[in-house]
Amino acid sequence: MQDVDPKARQTPVRHVVAVLALSAGAGCGLVWTGSQPDRHPVIFALVLSWFIAVFVGAITHQMFLRLDPKRFRFARWERNGRVYEWVGLGVFRWVLLHTPLRWLSAQVPLKSGRSDLDRLLRDLNPPEGLHAIAAGVSLAVAAVYALTGHTAISAWLVLITIPFNVYPVILQRWVRGRILRLQRRLDAVKQSSGEPRRHLIDDRG
Repeated sequence: MQDVDPKARQTPVRHVVAVLALSAGAGCGLVWTGSQPDRHPVIFALVLSWFIAVFVGAITHQMFLRLDPKRFRFARWERNGRVYEWVGLGVFRWVLLHTPLRWLSAQVPLKSGRSDLDRLLRDLNPPEGLHAIAAGVSLAVAAVYALTGHTAISAWLVLITIPFNVYPVILQRWVRGRILRLQRRLDAVKQSSGEPRRHLIDDRG
């Protein structure tokens, strides 16, 4: 699968600014809480979750971008997307669309044509893969903190992982499903519009 337009891969400036600003704030939070994390478990867990996501994203972005979107295949139970609506995805989407959190999204607008849908599917790979891996790493770190007696930090890491990583994965899966269904409809329309022409050619032959 080839890129339609290299410019489509440009990251919005506001996304870069938001990531840098939050990273700077997280760095200050780490300096403040690093020596005694148990006194500020919520802030420390937030900072740790952020840096886990940033690190995973930095080392996996290009790998997932080159990966065939077909590798992110759907299970039978998630193909229609209803299961994601049952877990409150609508509320999560509203928060992302109507708060400054939308600046963290690096997605670019859809242009036109099936080829751009292919690009969108590939562009969904990095955020979905990033948050899936970050969720696993965060839960593993939470387990380590729990085993070493830092139960408050562990509990907050688990709680933060749900909106910070689990729901973003759910959102990417939901969007991916909508794009795939649209592609199938476009292919069906294209096939049905081509059939009369083929029949006409066959009849003339």
